Amino acid sequence: MRKENYQNPTLTPKDGVLAYVIALSVSLIVGTLIVFLPEGNAQTLANYFVTQLGFLIVPFLYLKSRSISYLDAVPLKGKLNPIALILIIPITIGAFLQNTILSVAFNWLLEAIGITPTVNLPSTDGALNTLLAVIAICILPALAEELLFRGIILSSLKSKGLMTSCLLSAVIFALSHFNPAQFVHQAILGFILAYITVASGSIWYGIVMHLLNNLIALFVGMIIPAYNDLAVLNSQNLIILIVMCLVGVVILTLSLVAFYKVATQPHLKTHGNPLKLLSKKSAPEWWASDKSRSPWIIGFIIFMVAMSILTALTQYLML
Repeated sequence: MRKENYQNPTLTPKDGVLAYVIALSVSLIVGTLIVFLPEGNAQTLANYFVTQLGFLIVPFLYLKSRSISYLDAVPLKGKLNPIALILIIPITIGAFLQNTILSVAFNWLLEAIGITPTVNLPSTDGALNTLLAVIAICILPALAEELLFRGIILSSLKSKGLMTSCLLSAVIFALSHFNPAQFVHQAILGFILAYITVASGSIWYGIVMHLLNNLIALFVGMIIPAYNDLAVLNSQNLIILIVMCLVGVVILTLSLVAFYKVATQPHLKTHGNPLKLLSKKSAPEWWASDKSRSPWIIGFIIFMVAMSILTALTQYLML
């Protein structure tokens, strides 16, 4: 029954695009009120809360207006495997270690052309600020973004094929942050999240991974101050980043293989090869007859790319 619900045929790419665009528009409109708050941590926190609550509430209301069951669009049901949940920890750590060199190298490239990428994070000074930061940066995004990107958007792309839907949802997820500093890591992370969601038939593993990833991003610089120094381009940092990447690849690969063995839905099992799960033969229900290029998706990605470029140019002009 869960498989049939997850493959709801009434959810189209248009629905995925509109659910996101309307949620973003509402968040931006409500967010204009934030300019009346004093500049500083309160304004930063308010921005995060408004955006994530918009992503959490508006898509639900959109699906309701279309008479599409939320449970049909988002794989929330199903019993979780305790071992698979534990494996989410090394998967997250492996992905973070692997992607660090790619993120740092991309930032070096941006700095070489005069763009200094930044990520505006709320303060973690004091217990209250730390709690609010964890809610705004870790808990809310893990819920809202997974329900939207690995729930509604990923399901709406199923007719494009399993590999294509995972790739498209990952690119859309990365571009939605409108920050070139986060693009590489978010794109790879988005693909992994899409993979484990499809393989397991449950979005809860992705929610846990997203939460852990954001906790690492928020606190790694405080726990390991030397991590912040990796942003400086030199031979020593390059060696450290390469070693981190290699260790991360090993951890990520082994833990994903283990996750595949214990958590993959029986009808997606592919004789021990996790990559074959993405093939047409393995998951025919994700390969509908509609292979046409959707103008909604094409236009949406063009819009997201344009917004990301404008964001980068704004950062450059403000220097």
